[in-house]
Amino acid sequence: MTRGSTTAGLQAAGQMLAVHAHPAAAWATSYPEVNPDLKLFTDPVHGETLSPCPPSSRTWPCSTRPRPTPTATCSSWGRGYADRLLWRAATRTLVQVEKVVSNEEIRRAPERTALLAHGVVRAPFGAHPFSSPGFYLEDRPHIALLVEAGRAYARNGDRGPFERYL
Repeated sequence: MTRGSTTAGLQAAGQMLAVHAHPAAAWATSYPEVNPDLKLFTDPVHGETLSPCPPSSRTWPCSTRPRPTPTATCSSWGRGYADRLLWRAATRTLVQVEKVVSNEEIRRAPERTALLAHGVVRAPFGAHPFSSPGFYLEDRPHIALLVEAGRAYARNGDRGPFERYL
């Protein structure tokens, strides 16, 4: 699956649609040719070739949020990436957080209220090696090691760098 088809599937689930019509040109690959489950069709209004993306609902997506309340009202600093899309498509949501804060702290900035979750997992530095806005930046040297290990394995089948990374 590509980022576009994943997003389209989550959008369909969040809007409770049977399918989300995704432009076939957005695949930019041969997926429709090699995957017989992707049925292309022509948009009757604009004549564009489309690919249907079924709803992609998740029961317990895990989102990383810096600060929720004990009742799982979550606020956001910085970008939320696909968190709101995952939340809308889910039947239940679990958030991983750096710190649990009081309701009063969340109420100080109601415009930052991002989502209401069903559960909270406190995991300081749980977003590492990526960032947690308001707490820490991404660990670029760590990410570089992981990327290099992945490249060595993908290009040469060499698991050595990955084993050293672990």
